[in-house]
Amino acid sequence: MMAAFGRFCFLIGGLWLAMHVANNSNEEWGGAFGLPRRNASSRDGAEDPMNLTRRPIYQKPDKAGKDPAYMARVAELPCCICEAFGEPQQSRTNVHHCIHGRYGSRKVPDTMTIPLCEGHHQGLIDTTKVAIHREPQEWARRYGPDVDWIAPTQDRLGNHEQIRGKTD
Repeated sequence: MMAAFGRFCFLIGGLWLAMHVANNSNEEWGGAFGLPRRNASSRDGAEDPMNLTRRPIYQKPDKAGKDPAYMARVAELPCCICEAFGEPQQSRTNVHHCIHGRYGSRKVPDTMTIPLCEGHHQGLIDTTKVAIHREPQEWARRYGPDVDWIAPTQDRLGNHEQIRGKTD
């Protein structure tokens, strides 16, 4: 068993060495196995011998809608449900990404968030309130869809026009 493992390691090491020589050799030689030299500055997959798909290599773009500064500002607000319905807020404010009217598991952008206390959000500590993640239908029946609370939240932050893409 150990002898087979030793041969395997020797084979893998030899392949690595051959590819290393092929990619770092001088230009007159042309590399081992007749492979073209690897161009480190090239982003085209067709020129890269290590790219087996021959497709262009690119970096994934950042996910749209990430705005931690906006989320921090929302977290400073009081719970929109407690404030609107006159209930006492007994826990800190959590930032809730709206879920009503969304089909699938994609998270909405950070600008589509509302401030909710822990009782109205998760309901793990404060169980005296209806939590949106525990009873979404009951929450929507009592307070309306959570997406209806986005505009009042943005109005309280004072940047409703900026978020919708309108500039002065």
